[in-house]
Amino acid sequence: MNEILHTRLEKLEIIPVEIEWQPSKQPENPWVKFAGVFQDDPDFAEIAESLRKERLANDVSNLTTQLEAMANDPSIQAEIQQIEQECKITEMDGLTDL
Repeated sequence: MNEILHTRLEKLEIIPVEIEWQPSKQPENPWVKFAGVFQDDPDFAEIAESLRKERLANDVSNLTTQLEAMANDPSIQAEIQQIEQECKITEMDGLTDL
């Protein structure tokens, strides 16, 4: 095996090849040309503020819905009861009105 390898290596010819390399260009973000277009537009500012308020209202509504669902979840209710049971002993210290 060694002999075969040495024979092949002796017959091996290295051929240099020059390759022209250019770093790849990052594709231009198509949205960049629109950046700042509405910067000083009062109508756009009003629309954006309206959308923010609507989104905030939806977020609060969604949070309320999620909290209600958690309050009605039997596994969460069981966990709360377990925590209350584990903490009952701390109520014996007389510091309940803090």
